[in-house]
Amino acid sequence: ADAKSLILRAFVPHVAVHVSDDTNALAREKGFADFKDMLRPYGEEISGRVTVRDSQGISSSYDDFGMRFVALADGEKRKVWVGGSIEEVEELVGLHMDRELAGTGREFYMLYLRRLLSALPVAPHETFSHPVACVIAISSRNTTPIETLRNLYTSGTRVQLPAYVNTDYLRYYVLVHDEDRDDIKKSNSLFDQMKKHFGLHCHLLRLRSGGRAVISDDDAVIVPKPNWISAAEELASITSTDADYSDDQPALCLPDSDAAALTTMIREMAQVSIIPFMERCVATWNDQVASRRRGLSGRFLSMSKRYFGSSGSRTSTSASNYDPLSASYHPSTPEAQMRKLADYAFLLRDWRLANGVYDLLRTDFGNDKAWKYHAGA
Repeated sequence: ADAKSLILRAFVPHVAVHVSDDTNALAREKGFADFKDMLRPYGEEISGRVTVRDSQGISSSYDDFGMRFVALADGEKRKVWVGGSIEEVEELVGLHMDRELAGTGREFYMLYLRRLLSALPVAPHETFSHPVACVIAISSRNTTPIETLRNLYTSGTRVQLPAYVNTDYLRYYVLVHDEDRDDIKKSNSLFDQMKKHFGLHCHLLRLRSGGRAVISDDDAVIVPKPNWISAAEELASITSTDADYSDDQPALCLPDSDAAALTTMIREMAQVSIIPFMERCVATWNDQVASRRRGLSGRFLSMSKRYFGSSGSRTSTSASNYDPLSASYHPSTPEAQMRKLADYAFLLRDWRLANGVYDLLRTDFGNDKAWKYHAGA
């Protein structure tokens, strides 16, 4: 049961974050590295039950649904989201085994599995870590808000993600209002403009300004520590703690109103925007792409590939959408769309649909000799 729960929490929608400098500055004043770092712990476990509809229209509710917030630029710089190598995972587990002699083998295995799955690399053969949505945010301190939002949209499209990543994801616009420094009437007026320009996927996030809250404050709450951190991050944290001779390091805190505002925004983002967006994508791809593959023409094409695809002729090669040079399919090809369909169904826990599409793809990928895709499916 523990391993099943861990895997459910590991495979969740990834949401990229692309924000203005003033928004990151506000987050740093609160003790976070940036705005993404502030969202991250509250996205791991969304408050309350989240309702998801499967491909048959049947609704199910889950109390363990989450999202993973990642920096949009990370996909360009390192070709992976926040994560680490297997060597770092093994080093971390070895360190815990040396320090916690009373620990059980199961505990160390669960730690190994969690850190291994803490960040899936951005890879061509699966789309679990490809962004489902992107948070574009500014703060009420910004002097040219609408222009900045447009510039963020434009600069986000110019981020050089790998060619196999589909950039047609949901944009979610956030205005962070500084409760202590700025006028809420002006922010409400600006927020109305945002909704007119960018649609309904917008949120007004009201936060207190200034330095970090401390535990002694009456309304301060401790920020939950992220469970899905990379091995490299945990190793760095252990090293930092060992180097600090003070035994009691103050926990990071926020005013209760800030924590409630972040929790509410992330729940609304998931339930009202991201999950319905994924459900619509699943319905569209299932109807327009997968249904054709399941039909007579799809079966005939599969049979043609099976019996004539190994001849090495130019005709059979041109019939395949697989590019052996990049070892990938372009995001617009039916194979890539079906893989994304299956992955979205998996993330939404529509196991029957996901399994059926993976089974269809397994044959197609094998015929194309796309072996990593084949193994993944």
